[in-house]
Amino acid sequence: MIRHRGTIIALSGEPGNQRNAQVEICSESACAGCHAASTCGFGKPKRKKIQALLPQDHTVCVGDDVTLQLPVKSGFFAVLIVYVIPLMLLLLPLLCLSSVLAEWAVGMISLGILTLWYTVVYVFRRFFERHSVIRKENITEISG
Repeated sequence: MIRHRGTIIALSGEPGNQRNAQVEICSESACAGCHAASTCGFGKPKRKKIQALLPQDHTVCVGDDVTLQLPVKSGFFAVLIVYVIPLMLLLLPLLCLSSVLAEWAVGMISLGILTLWYTVVYVFRRFFERHSVIRKENITEISG
């Protein structure tokens, strides 16, 4: 599991139904504990905002501290969808069609296929959200 602590900064949806929470997390680099981190600049924490689904029976308020958990398998699925498949869709037409067509035509075909892929990902974003983002049952409150 990949875990991040964060703070709920906004809630949307009706209580009792499936709700979304906007959570702000602070990611720190591995060198944050270094004694020279303040002078080199690489150890500065970065704040990120993440949308997460809340369970129907989960009661939280704005300002609550929570732990977000994402299965590693879901992270690999997201990398496959966003990086690996588009790279293949970009390179395969270049390799297969470069001996048949002009370079500019092959490049335009590759970019067109890539544009089509990201359009499909956008259209089916709700499906991908359920399989690649933080699952609602994995949001738990941090105790004390």
